[in-house]
Amino acid sequence: MIKQLAASVVVTFILAGVAMAGPLTLDQTEHLFGDAPIDVASAADEEGDYSTALKLYRQLADQGVAVAQNNLGFMYENGNGVPMDFAEAASWYGRSAAQGDNHAQWRLCQMYSEGKGVPRDYIRAYKWCDIAAVLQPQTYRCPGKSIIRCQMDASMGMGFAKDRRDDIAAEITPSQLAEAQRMAREWKPKPER
Repeated sequence: MIKQLAASVVVTFILAGVAMAGPLTLDQTEHLFGDAPIDVASAADEEGDYSTALKLYRQLADQGVAVAQNNLGFMYENGNGVPMDFAEAASWYGRSAAQGDNHAQWRLCQMYSEGKGVPRDYIRAYKWCDIAAVLQPQTYRCPGKSIIRCQMDASMGMGFAKDRRDDIAAEITPSQLAEAQRMAREWKPKPER
C-alpha cells in the first residue's frame, strides 16, 4: 500500500512536471525521487498497479527507454491493464529490440515464429533469436532481482533463444537460413535517445 501511494505521488509529480515545464529527464526524476523511474514503474507493475506502471512506462518509452518499451510490449501482449493487442505488443518490442533490449529481442523472435501481432516470418524470427542468444548474457537487465538470480535468468533465456533459433533453422531452407544469419550479423543497435 505504501509503495502504491509512493508510486502515485511520483507519478503525480512527474505528470505535473510534464504539464508545467515539459518532460523531466530521467536524471532529473531520479535526482528528485531517489529511485529511477523505471524501477518505480516496475514496482508498480509487479504490485498490479497497472495504471501507474502504464503512465510511467509510456513516458519513458516515448523518451526512448528500451526497457520501458519492452515492458509496454509485455503489458499489451498479456492484457495487463490494457486491452490485449499483439500488434501493439510487437510494435513496442520492435522499438526496444532495435535498441538492443534482449527481453524484447526474445519476445519478438517468439512473435514472428508464432505469427502473433506480425505475419509469421521464420527468417525474422531466426534473426531475433540469434541476436538474443548471442547478446543476452552481456545486457540482461533484471530490476529488483539479485545479481545471481539475474544471471540465472540470463543463462536460461539464452538457452531458450538458442534452442528456438535451432528449431527455426530446421524449418527453413538453406538460402533462408543464410539470409537470416546475414541479417543477424549485420544488425547493430539503434538507440532512440
